[in-house]
Amino acid sequence: MQQKTFYKTLLEFNTNPAKAKQCLSDKRLTLAEKKILEGYLLIRNNENQLALQMMKQLSPSDLPFVEGQRKFVMGLSLNNMSFFDEAEKMIKEALIIFQKFEAPYFLFAGHFLLFTIYSNQARPDLMKETLDFLESIPVVLDIQKIRLLRCRFDYFSLVNESKAREVLKEIEDVKKEMSEGDIISHLVCEFMFFVQCDELNHCEKVLNEMKKYRKFNLTENFNYMKKLLAHIQTNAPVYFYENDFKAAPLLSLQLKLIHSFEEKNAAAAEKTWEELSLLYPKSYLPDFHYVGRKCLFSLCLEKHHSSRKSELVIHKVDAQSKLDLLLKLLSSSETPLTKGNIYEQLWDQAPEFKDDLKKLTRLISRARSERGVEIKSRKGTYYVEIQKKIKAS
Repeated sequence: MQQKTFYKTLLEFNTNPAKAKQCLSDKRLTLAEKKILEGYLLIRNNENQLALQMMKQLSPSDLPFVEGQRKFVMGLSLNNMSFFDEAEKMIKEALIIFQKFEAPYFLFAGHFLLFTIYSNQARPDLMKETLDFLESIPVVLDIQKIRLLRCRFDYFSLVNESKAREVLKEIEDVKKEMSEGDIISHLVCEFMFFVQCDELNHCEKVLNEMKKYRKFNLTENFNYMKKLLAHIQTNAPVYFYENDFKAAPLLSLQLKLIHSFEEKNAAAAEKTWEELSLLYPKSYLPDFHYVGRKCLFSLCLEKHHSSRKSELVIHKVDAQSKLDLLLKLLSSSETPLTKGNIYEQLWDQAPEFKDDLKKLTRLISRARSERGVEIKSRKGTYYVEIQKKIKAS
């Protein structure tokens, strides 16, 4: 192979990423090859958008293996950002190139990523087909054996719970041999498996195990799982900053939707669902119908969908005071309500000026002093603790 140094460097990257960084100064590597290595390093640091942008700006290479790697990095970035259809297309283009070389590991890596894409889309038929192909590829690195175990667990977690548990025991025996990247990815799959089995106590244990890995502890995935698990288990409010999830648009939109349901903001929920439907039309169908594997998001969605159906509508009759309406809103809500949401329901319009919200603050003070209600505030929201819920007069 003409790009022998590049090929060997990539193999080493999979076994010793720290040493691979030193190869960026290797004069035998071309500028394009070094850029591709930088792309892999960016992905390891969860900077998928930067890696994708770098590969798009890099001109297509006349050297087939290098071009295949450029497409592979793009596919890997797209998958990590949840753009699965685009990722599948890019990886298949890379595989067409890899098949022309005697490079079995990269055939394995490409099909392993295809398996991951199909897993993210909950497509067990294609997962099985890809797993069969993976098992037919010659083993070049020990990492392949571990990743085959991971694939078997992931596949059986969808189709056969007892076999999944058997493979999980095998994985426990080799966890010490796994790279940090592999063990983190496996823990995500393990977490999802226990969600599907309704064993949320095990989910919490897996989440605590993830905390050992500092880099993962700071990622969008970890924070997303932590927030939604707490919301399911303890009804904790879903607070988040969109900027913290800019590298994961799907997770950001899902959190935004659940937050809109919390606020009982139907218009915002509809708008967010439309955004999800535009990005993933096969998964987000009309009337908040989600097509996909059972997960934290689907559990939260079902929770709020059921709540909306049985929710008691508060009629704003003229004879009822704003104070009574306020108490009914707070006592009937299972989650904290934002100032804007409360104002809109009491005055039939969104607040426009600071003085508008001052009216609400005065009303909250009246409720506390005249009715003796302990209304608490947190991060721009108001709520009454469940054990101290009051009956409005």
